Amino acid sequence: VRWVRLVYADFDEFSSDQESLIDSSVCDSLDYLEGFVFTNSDDPLNGCPTVPLAPHQTFDQKCLPEEAGPVLYCLELAFHFRESDDAASMEK
Repeated sequence: VRWVRLVYADFDEFSSDQESLIDSSVCDSLDYLEGFVFTNSDDPLNGCPTVPLAPHQTFDQKCLPEEAGPVLYCLELAFHFRESDDAASMEK
């Protein structure tokens, strides 16, 4: 399984990518997709610290574009690889 979180500052980009992933027949390894909202702050209840991107990795707000507003959007995806999948594709 490969678990991915993508963070967006723009709602239109977020919703467009989410809709594309839902409608896509190209991405047949995608088994889980969830979208959620969090605040662009250090608030421990609903801010960036609540969105770990990888084990033992914190969210780095310096990676956000300067025009990012007070709300951020996140897509969480899980790809379950099958025996028939090319091993090299798992590293992409």
